[in-house]
Amino acid sequence: MLLDEPFSARDMINRNELNIELLRIWSNRKQTSMLNTHSISEAVHLSDRVFVLGAKPAKVLETVDILLPRHRTPEMRFSKAFIEIVDHIGRRIGLEYA
Repeated sequence: MLLDEPFSARDMINRNELNIELLRIWSNRKQTSMLNTHSISEAVHLSDRVFVLGAKPAKVLETVDILLPRHRTPEMRFSKAFIEIVDHIGRRIGLEYA
């Protein structure tokens, strides 16, 4: 299954509900999927592996294995491990935090 920013035009409530639905579909089908998103937290929440891309021309800067347990819940986004992965990827692409 290929998904190119499928939830980008959704508000946060609908986006979270669609994330949960996508995880449900994946757990039932166990089908290989590729998701393109600009949301680091969405990528970490939905993925087993994140390919961090650099600026144009795009190249893979790093491959990050997401070692969070499966059954992913919305509450997991507040865990220390989740936040550390999101922070690591953000810093890798040059995001600065205040």
